[in-house]
Amino acid sequence: MRQLRFLVTFIMALLLLVGLVELVRPGPVAHASSGTWSPTGSMSTPRSGHTATRLKNGKVLVAGGLDESGGDLTSAELYDPSTGTWSKTGSMSTARDSNTAIRLKNGKVLVVGGLGSSFTVLASAELYTP
Repeated sequence: MRQLRFLVTFIMALLLLVGLVELVRPGPVAHASSGTWSPTGSMSTPRSGHTATRLKNGKVLVAGGLDESGGDLTSAELYDPSTGTWSKTGSMSTARDSNTAIRLKNGKVLVVGGLGSSFTVLASAELYTP
């Protein structure tokens, strides 16, 4: 299973290299009208391999991912673009990274699959209610 994690990391690195995906770090925010960046608040928990989903109220839900030591996270945070601040919100019941998330018409967010602890591929799904 360690090889699977390496393979996923290797593929992501290749996609980054050829420009098919972008690495998003907490910090500056782009201003479409001026093409400039400005600093904003940082997440409470450093993470990678997470999802970011815009909610109906304009806030952004960041869920799951890997912590600095490579452990899967259950935690989630909300970013408020109007204030540039982050706040913790309810945690998922299953730690996961490299998962998929989508906002549904009813405003809930469906989080699906990904990799869990011990590098297991997950079939489970969870719903976040703002």
